[in-house]
Amino acid sequence: MRYIIVFVLSLILLIVSSCGLTEDINKTSMPEHFYDVAVPVAKANVTISDFFKISDTTEFLSIDDNNFITIIYKGEMGELSGADYVSLSDFNSSESFTMEGITIPEINANIDVLLGDVSNAIGAPFSTTIDNANGANAPFPAFGPQSAGAYPFSYASSLSSVDISQGDLTMTVNNGFPVEIANLQMDIRDLNSMATIASFNFTNIPAGSSSSQTTSLAGKTLSNNLDFALINIESTGSGGANVPIDKNDALGISISTQNLQASGGTGVINSQTLIDTTVYTNYATSGDERLEKIIFKSGALDYDIDMDFREDVIIYLNMPGLSLNGVPFSEQINLNYSGSIPMTHSGSLDLEDYELDLSNGGITNNTISCGYIVEIVSSGSQTSFTTNDQFSFSSSITNLDFQYVEGYLGSFEFESDKDTVDFGVNTNMFGAEVYFEEPTFNLNVENSFGIPICVELTEKLAVKTSQNTQIELTGSAVDDSIDIAYPNLSQTGQYASTLITLDKNTSNIADVLSTMPDQGIFQVKSKANPSGDTTVSNFLLDTSKIKIDLDMTVPFYGRILSLVLQDTVDLTLQDFDQAEYAIFHLVTENSFPADIGLQLYFMDDNYVVLDSLIKPYISIFESAQVDNTGDVIANTKAYHKIQVDKASLYQLSNASKLMIQASLVTANDGNTPVRIYTDYDFFVQLGLQMNVKINP
Repeated sequence: MRYIIVFVLSLILLIVSSCGLTEDINKTSMPEHFYDVAVPVAKANVTISDFFKISDTTEFLSIDDNNFITIIYKGEMGELSGADYVSLSDFNSSESFTMEGITIPEINANIDVLLGDVSNAIGAPFSTTIDNANGANAPFPAFGPQSAGAYPFSYASSLSSVDISQGDLTMTVNNGFPVEIANLQMDIRDLNSMATIASFNFTNIPAGSSSSQTTSLAGKTLSNNLDFALINIESTGSGGANVPIDKNDALGISISTQNLQASGGTGVINSQTLIDTTVYTNYATSGDERLEKIIFKSGALDYDIDMDFREDVIIYLNMPGLSLNGVPFSEQINLNYSGSIPMTHSGSLDLEDYELDLSNGGITNNTISCGYIVEIVSSGSQTSFTTNDQFSFSSSITNLDFQYVEGYLGSFEFESDKDTVDFGVNTNMFGAEVYFEEPTFNLNVENSFGIPICVELTEKLAVKTSQNTQIELTGSAVDDSIDIAYPNLSQTGQYASTLITLDKNTSNIADVLSTMPDQGIFQVKSKANPSGDTTVSNFLLDTSKIKIDLDMTVPFYGRILSLVLQDTVDLTLQDFDQAEYAIFHLVTENSFPADIGLQLYFMDDNYVVLDSLIKPYISIFESAQVDNTGDVIANTKAYHKIQVDKASLYQLSNASKLMIQASLVTANDGNTPVRIYTDYDFFVQLGLQMNVKINP
């Protein structure tokens, strides 16, 4: 509509330019008489195109092949970036492992306790009977309970002393005596401390059979100087029956340990794997987010290792869920003991382009796994170790930006900045009541967030800045939140489109445009995962965006019930003392389907209205005749005579400003919709008649 203002104001300026006629009249020297002077002022045939300056590149206007005019607007209402609304928390983890068990050599000892040795330990008369019957069949006498001496055996000479944290000791007795052993009690002792390490009590071991018992050694201290003592041995003998007696018959004692580990001690330690474990640590999020995969745009993994062990170690660090180009992260770290502890190591990894699987292969989420293998490299020398020795690993993942993130990203809201859209409508319009028949607003939403999202227009105002008025856009399509389409996992990086259409049947757009607003104010609020369903899988790229564009199409087909165009210009007029009156003669022919009225207000420096030109007010251009489709079928012609008397001319002499008002009403008092074409025109012929007094 701003182009209508252009042609009306152009016409007004054309009229005002005729005021230069007074100067020409004053130059004539004649005797004092009153004369009527009439001169043609202007003649023009003007098309709508002349005033609109329409071309193929005219902003806001579209002209079809039939010269029909459509107001168009295409502009961006807002853009939301995924990287602005999803952030990754830093990750910190610390793990410590104490030296719960160093694998040490097992005990394996076999000792034969001969009948002759037991006989000597028991003494006479038992020993005398055995000595006399040796090699013959004879009754075997009962004996005991009786201690029968101690029998040293050697352990690992490489160990001085160790504290056992776990392991079992098994003793097996093979009875090679010709009679049943009714009771056998034995202790295994550390000869350095004379502490009992294990005690066994066997009963009823028949001749030729064996019996085993096992006990735990946890909490015991072992040296390499051990023995076992026959604390008590007892037999009921053969009961008078003859049995073969041989002093070389033996109780076979077998001593063995299983899974021996030491928590401390001193000795030579064999090369061995000290730790082999994978730790799963929760990646804490700010809410109920369920993260499964991240590809990093930037970030750093920093870690520190402390090792309290007095041997060289090799540490194999691996994170099976962290990979680059499909290759999991791993690192071998060699720590060489140089006489002091702790041994330390620090490392850092640039995470750009690394992928982190937080699902542990699809079975969980929010989980970071880290594997540690710590191997001792034996020096072959005596070393000491204690339960206070530790392997400590601390790590942090910081300064994270993502290229891609996948999982349930939570329910969160984000809002665009308020956007002001200039519709390109002239602001010098007042009292507008214009109804377009086929206006359409299309909101085009392009979404590459892989997340269910609903959007809501929290601000949707049409503003007429010249009058500081606004009206809210309402309707079924915009009053409530709108679920927009989004790409699925197979469409990563693609946009899903949603079209929201508003017309006069689904909104109050006709009322909104009726005031001829020159601006629109819009703001969009969006909510991700509005249903709260935490089982859905989302994805987001750092390049993901939601773009909302406004596509406004308003064909120039409608009704103008009231539209006032107004502007104020500076004015300089000649002295009208010699003029008695002035008459403007205006002949018009109009093919434009609207009545166009005109009024000129003369004002002083303080913008106080002194007078108006046209009394009474008339429509200078009468509307062309239109058919029921709104197209012009016949031009209209009119003649107007506008007289200004002497008093009014004198009043105008003080005018310094001119306020120009033009009013438009379409055909049939604005009741008939009309169509506006660029080839509509109007013809105007303007003449001026003045009655002036001329002095000799």
